[in-house]
Amino acid sequence: CVPKTLDLVPRFLPCLDPGDAIVTPRAIDTGFAGYMARVSSLGAPAGWLFEISGRSVPYSLVDSILEDKALMGRLRRLGGAGNWVFEPYLQTPRVLRLARETGIPTDKTNPSLVRNGIITRLNDKGQFKELARDLGVKTPGGYLAESMPALEKAIDLVAQRNNDRVMLRK
Repeated sequence: CVPKTLDLVPRFLPCLDPGDAIVTPRAIDTGFAGYMARVSSLGAPAGWLFEISGRSVPYSLVDSILEDKALMGRLRRLGGAGNWVFEPYLQTPRVLRLARETGIPTDKTNPSLVRNGIITRLNDKGQFKELARDLGVKTPGGYLAESMPALEKAIDLVAQRNNDRVMLRK
């Protein structure tokens, strides 16, 4: 897990509505959690703040949740009670597994679209641009390089076309 990403987790708390819960890969400062509970009428943090106790290797948020026995017990109790839905940033086959093992559904995306890899394709910039081009939608020019020689070649091509102006993104 990237430390920069972990630093963003507390910023999600103001997005919670009463009755929501959040599963977080890092500890949230108890003072901040208490403050958010008061100003957002969330109730005691113990009822909505679910912290994962460890990190899987290699890191996966879903695998870390699945490996945390105490957290899985809490999530299974919620799943058994009903009226809960996972709202992940991106649905993947791992998220579908988590939903199945906790009894908490993911209602945002049809599971067949996840299993068939369509959601993964749509969330990959290169594949999305390719799909858009296939459908006749104009996309900004660019190259996708998966090796240093391919990157060097792409830089040369872009530089030739743009008076040596090149933008690189990771």
